[in-house]
Amino acid sequence: IFGPGDLNRMFERIVGESDEGEDAVVPKSDVNILSRPTHPRGYSEKDDEPTDYLLGPWVVTLDNFLTHEECDRLIKLGSMRGYERSVLEEEKDYDEEELAREKNSEDAYRTSQNTWCQDECYEDPVVQRIIAKLGNATGIPDTNAEYLQLLSYVPGQYYKEHHDINGDDFYQFSGPRMITFFLYLSDVEEGGATRLTDLKGDDSHSLFLDVQPKKGMALIWPSVLNENPMMMDERTYHEALTVKKGRKYGANAWFYLRTYKGNDCDINALDAIGQKYGEEESEDDIYSSETDLHDEL
Repeated sequence: IFGPGDLNRMFERIVGESDEGEDAVVPKSDVNILSRPTHPRGYSEKDDEPTDYLLGPWVVTLDNFLTHEECDRLIKLGSMRGYERSVLEEEKDYDEEELAREKNSEDAYRTSQNTWCQDECYEDPVVQRIIAKLGNATGIPDTNAEYLQLLSYVPGQYYKEHHDINGDDFYQFSGPRMITFFLYLSDVEEGGATRLTDLKGDDSHSLFLDVQPKKGMALIWPSVLNENPMMMDERTYHEALTVKKGRKYGANAWFYLRTYKGNDCDINALDAIGQKYGEEESEDDIYSSETDLHDEL
């Protein structure tokens, strides 16, 4: 759904620096630009004025994106479905003993709990209203999004540094996760910030950004590059810092390059094609070849 340059256009529309598309209406939220790839049009370095943003990937917050009623409903729906300890991709093949050992380890990578807003949760009228808001803000249809992941952190829980893209995503029909749209459903008394850990993308961690939870606020960042949405943006690794006091509730909305929900792709055929392109082409060629891959499907 996105080609080169479209990611920047989406963020420019969200922050009010370009005309809104006919089919996408930006919610009337208070916009805060925390990081952006370039200075806005009209900026002159000769002015030598300090900026209130960093130069890096797009990182934007929208205050009051959700109402308190919408936040409370998502929290209640998550409790009704039942929060469980989050399982990492590499843990899915663990047996019960290995999972228990990882869960109780002081070095556990992720200790938060989550559930997925599917079935009756997805059909809830308040959830449908939230999904419509997300689509209006991004201009991306719900078919390109995962079901909302509902999160819960109690004091002592965290999620260490990670990226929202898995390497295999590039060879799935849906393509990679392009955008993370994180929704804060509660305030947190102490701790629990979201940290963008390496905005330079050079492993130095010399430039980072902390965003403190605020009920109703949305935090948005890209996982892919504007110039090539089939390439991971190394600058958007992040972590959920330890909650020290209070409880943190949140929700992840992830948007993909192509249809995620309800696609009827033959996965076996896709795997074969993905292996073919993975063997024959370099990483730099992935974007150009992904169009051919789509045609073969």
